[in-house]
Amino acid sequence: MGRSDTIIKPSDASVRTKGSQMPQIVLKKALKGVRSAAATTATALGNVASEMTGSSVLQPNAPQSMVTQALGSANKTRQLARRIYYSFRQGKTEVTLADIARFFPDLEVAREAFAVLDQDLNGGATRDEIEMSLMYVR
Repeated sequence: MGRSDTIIKPSDASVRTKGSQMPQIVLKKALKGVRSAAATTATALGNVASEMTGSSVLQPNAPQSMVTQALGSANKTRQLARRIYYSFRQGKTEVTLADIARFFPDLEVAREAFAVLDQDLNGGATRDEIEMSLMYVR
């Protein structure tokens, strides 16, 4: 039985792969790709990209606003990172490129996003690595 606090439902992961840029630019691109993948994933991650780029004015109760507020607080940023981790890890101890690739428009963008999350570049992003990545973006 899966966790009830994840942003996506477990399903088959298709693999794509590629590249690397500045972490904030890559994260913005990555989060935009996630937005189009699924409604719940878009709400939790994709809308972060919209707010980070300042492309829309947000209503106080909008999911984008809630994510932006989460990034404004260290504790809430950690909670968001945990939710992302548990949504993508699919029963393993780390999130891999294969776990996130299907949510991006192409393999290069997925690789760039994963490079931001996988800070030690060992092929697996732990919960702590994802937390550190989001804390850096805040």
